[in-house]
Amino acid sequence: MKLVSVSHAKYSGRFKRTSLAVSLGVLAATALAACGSSNAGSASSSAGSTTTAGKAASGTPIVIHAILSETGGGAFLGSRQAKALKILESQVNASGGIDGHPVQMDILDNQTSPATAVSLATNLISQGAQFILNGSIGAVDKAVDALATPNGPFIYDLSPVEHPPAGSMIFSAGFSLSLEIQSDLNYFKSKGYTKIAALTSTDASGVAGFTTLQQVLAQPQFSSLQLINHQTFDDSSVSITTQLSVIKAAKPQALITWATGTPLG
Repeated sequence: MKLVSVSHAKYSGRFKRTSLAVSLGVLAATALAACGSSNAGSASSSAGSTTTAGKAASGTPIVIHAILSETGGGAFLGSRQAKALKILESQVNASGGIDGHPVQMDILDNQTSPATAVSLATNLISQGAQFILNGSIGAVDKAVDALATPNGPFIYDLSPVEHPPAGSMIFSAGFSLSLEIQSDLNYFKSKGYTKIAALTSTDASGVAGFTTLQQVLAQPQFSSLQLINHQTFDDSSVSITTQLSVIKAAKPQALITWATGTPLG
C-alpha cells in the first residue's frame, strides 16, 4: 500500500492567514487600548477629539505590545509579522489613527524561546499592559498564555495552539492543533488505515505537536488507529535518511510529520 504523508511544517505560505490574524488582532487591541487605562500604553480621547478621514493622527500614542520571533527558528514567520505590523501602523496613522490617537507598535523579539517570551511578557504585565500580541509559533505562544488571569491581560496568539479556556483572556488565530490533527486522523479512518507513524522535530514545536497527536489518538473515536513508530530529528539536520529508514521498516500506512523552521519551508 502506498504510504500517505501529512506534513505540519510551518512554512512561509501560511503567512497569508497569519497576516490576516495580525490585522484582526491589531484592530481588537486598538479598540481595547482606546478604552483602557494609560498604564496599558493607551490614552483616552480628549473631550474635543475628532477623527478626520485622511488626516494624520496626533496626540498621545496608543501603544500595542507585540512579542514576536524575529530571530531563532520562528524568524521566518516573526520577521514578516513584525514588518506587517509596522506597515499597518503606518496605514492606521495615516488615516487618523484611533480616535485621533496614533498607534505605536512596541515589537519585542522573543528569539523563538519560550523562556525569553515569558520574561518579556512578565515585564510588560508588571508595567500594566492590558493587551499582548503573542507570536510567532505554538510552543512560544503557549508559554505566554499561562500568564493570563481572569483579570487580564488579553493575549492574542498569532499561532493556533489550543482552544482557549471558556471565559479566558486568551484568543487564538486559526484552528487549534487538536483540530488539525483530528482532520488528519479522520481522513486516515475514511481510507481504512490503521497503522500510522510520526516524524517530529526535537524543538518545542515538534514536542507540542507530538504531545497533541498522542492526546488526540487517545480519544475513543480514534481507537482503530495505532501509532506504530515515532522518530525525531533536530531541525538543523540536513538529512533524515536514518529516521525514514526506520519508519519504512515499520510499514505504516500513513506518516505525520511535524516541524518548524526556515529550512523546512
